[in-house]
Amino acid sequence: MKRVVTLMDNEKIVEKLKFTFNLTGLIRLKMQKFVDEHYASFSGHDTPKSQIYSLNDFWYRGDDDLLNKHIEEWFVQSGLNVINLCDDESKSLDQFIQRSTSFKNRRYQYQLEGKDGAGVIDKTTQEFFPAEIGEHWQVIMKIMKENYREILGEESAHIYKKGLSHIDEFILTNFVLLGSRINEQNVTDYSEMINKYSRSDCFEYSWER
Repeated sequence: MKRVVTLMDNEKIVEKLKFTFNLTGLIRLKMQKFVDEHYASFSGHDTPKSQIYSLNDFWYRGDDDLLNKHIEEWFVQSGLNVINLCDDESKSLDQFIQRSTSFKNRRYQYQLEGKDGAGVIDKTTQEFFPAEIGEHWQVIMKIMKENYREILGEESAHIYKKGLSHIDEFILTNFVLLGSRINEQNVTDYSEMINKYSRSDCFEYSWER
């Protein structure tokens, strides 16, 4: 970059100036616009809050070192020679970030805080399942039948020990209930249900094998 200075006698002095720019900052600005257009509430998209909050953490408040690491990994994986962040590249980078472990962990924490509303979280897979008030137990049964049928088939599944069956212990360990009717603080573990309500009130069930 050059700067030309004209003196009073019309003599011109040319000097070279060093010019640098913040690539991460430019990518942040571009991706902030991308998030606003494709995910924010005013964009007309019904995006889960945990997803929006996590994206905002990355593009508005995220650590530069972590973000640079993800951008470099995406750049190499994409096989690009230059970055211009056209719509296709922005979408590709967005998808790459959302597949990252750091993004998934961040979103999981927001879901645990109840940002996506009432539902059930499977701790093993960190997956959130929406549930209306009073539907949490039905949702848990559906998850068990679809993803943990082998637990239901165990001979010891319905053997009780200290008031809990093997299935009860599995659910207590692996699931979190959010926004349930027995939840006074918005986030409740299954164990709190057991302590607060009688078995006849909460845990009548028959498993289809």
